[in-house]
Amino acid sequence: MNMRKRKDDFPRFHVFLKFLISYLAITIVFMIPLLLLYRASLHNSKESIVKDSYANMQKGYVTIENELLHLNKMAAQLRNDSSFQKITRQSGGIPADQVYDLVRANKKMRDSGFTSDMIFDNYMIFKQNNTAISRSRIITDTNDLEEYIDPYKNWNQYISDNSRQIMFMNSSILKYRDSVFNSYESKEIINCVLSLPLGNPSLFDSAMLVQLDTRQILYRLASEEVLEHGFYI
Repeated sequence: MNMRKRKDDFPRFHVFLKFLISYLAITIVFMIPLLLLYRASLHNSKESIVKDSYANMQKGYVTIENELLHLNKMAAQLRNDSSFQKITRQSGGIPADQVYDLVRANKKMRDSGFTSDMIFDNYMIFKQNNTAISRSRIITDTNDLEEYIDPYKNWNQYISDNSRQIMFMNSSILKYRDSVFNSYESKEIINCVLSLPLGNPSLFDSAMLVQLDTRQILYRLASEEVLEHGFYI
């Protein structure tokens, strides 16, 4: 009785097996073009992501370049201002009768019209005296800026016992220093120095110390998502 039942079940199993094979064959036939389409789409997506990222990076580079050029122009204009020139020529401390020039120079920097979240701060520093002027304050002793201008790391190839000498070396107009962490503001900044007057290395008498916010520079070159989570394709 059991043998007869097994023989009766065999044709059913054979039919099921044929159906299963046919189903798998049809599925594979349909899956192959879908897999090829997926592969092509993935390749196109990767190319698109790379192209978009490269385009954004180029756009960010141009933006950074334009802002730095604008800053250079502002530095040159400030250097030619009468109050700045008076301070430039003053050796040693600033006498009481020239304090007005300091106040006016500070106001001139505030009213320069240049604002950028890429610039953490910037200072005009003078070769003949220890004065420094920023948009927010007047410093009568540049030792207060020692954290930023001290050359314990490198300013390009310039190493000197006197950090102020670096600013006025006539071998280069623009000098920069590796990024440093500003614990007070919890920011990582890159310091660069533009020696003035532009195009006249033998007459350098002042310099613009610019503190660039590293994070803001990166945001101009890549999206926040890429910076936070990385770039995976």
